[in-house]
Amino acid sequence: MIAPRTVVGVRFMKAGRMYFFETGGVQGISLGDWVIVRTELGEDAARVAILPTDSPLVQVDMPMGKVARKATASDLFTMNKHKRMEAESSRAAQEMVRARRLPLKILGADWQFDGSSLVLFYSAEERVDLTELSDAFAAHFGTRIELRKMGARDETKVMTGVGTCGRELCCSSWLDKFSNISIRMAKEQDLPLNQAKLTSTVTNAQGTPGSSVVVKVDYDYDLITPLDNMLGLISGGKIGPTLKFSSKADMRLE
Repeated sequence: MIAPRTVVGVRFMKAGRMYFFETGGVQGISLGDWVIVRTELGEDAARVAILPTDSPLVQVDMPMGKVARKATASDLFTMNKHKRMEAESSRAAQEMVRARRLPLKILGADWQFDGSSLVLFYSAEERVDLTELSDAFAAHFGTRIELRKMGARDETKVMTGVGTCGRELCCSSWLDKFSNISIRMAKEQDLPLNQAKLTSTVTNAQGTPGSSVVVKVDYDYDLITPLDNMLGLISGGKIGPTLKFSSKADMRLE
């Protein structure tokens, strides 16, 4: 029988995917702490989202690596320097794309903590040969380059922005994965059955209008469907003397 490993759950970016690493004997890890982890690509910085545990629930996948140490003051200085470099790298990359008149847009950049690689996120409506561009990036930045294409919803997550609710977008503030949203979900909630109405116009951090599928459709559907099945609720209906609602997304006690 294999002994359970003590692992810690971390995220490399805000609202990013959760990864698990063995603690490697590092003590005193708290929620929100920055730690330096060893991956196949080298050392990187990540933030603690789940405290060290040996629960079977997190033993499904092999750990990505080990925690090297808690981030020191020097590590935090390096992280802040890389954050500034990422903004500069994005601008420089976009200028190089514009000079080559290529039909793609640079969305953002992510420097590996140890500087061994640079990930450039981009979007493109058509297929583009990136061989020459990748070589040019490597020569310009002096490191290994990874070009990662993003879909429409991933683009919004990377660029971030403000939704119609007036708050930061769910996908860039806390939502770590996207669910599939179907016309059926909209139909059962009496929402408009067209893409324009189901897509919310948002403003990203750069002040440029963008678009993002309204994930609230999925949240409401997950709540309303079980209630419909169990209680037979219908829009504008009434169950018992205490629960009354004017629409499926607006329930209140009276």
